Amino acid sequence: MSNRTNFNINDNAQYDGEIPKLLNYDYADAALVFNPLLQRIIDNIHAVKMQIDNLPADGGLNSDVVNSIIANIKDLQKIAAYLTEKASETEKLWNTVVELKQQVDELSKEMPVIESETVGNDTIISISRKEV
Repeated sequence: MSNRTNFNINDNAQYDGEIPKLLNYDYADAALVFNPLLQRIIDNIHAVKMQIDNLPADGGLNSDVVNSIIANIKDLQKIAAYLTEKASETEKLWNTVVELKQQVDELSKEMPVIESETVGNDTIISISRKEV
């Protein structure tokens, strides 16, 4: 193990939520596959540690952090309201489709059956009610 180097600890590490999964056909290559993946995970851990270290000693949050959290919560509330509205619209639309199908089914019971038959040069057309 003496010829191994350590991973770099980046003092400017930024959290990056995009961590690729390894695929079955990825080569087991330390330099191209494993080390970059592990470095990204290490950077994420260090970025979170730096954020924790920068919190005030009394555990309080500064106003910028609080305002950012509140803004994110408001955005999530807007998204939730929008999705709820769309779900309601979708449900109304679905109910309308179901009602229309029922009406079509009812109307199709009343539709006449039209049949034609050619006898020589004459065409005989018969109209009857569809039996349900």
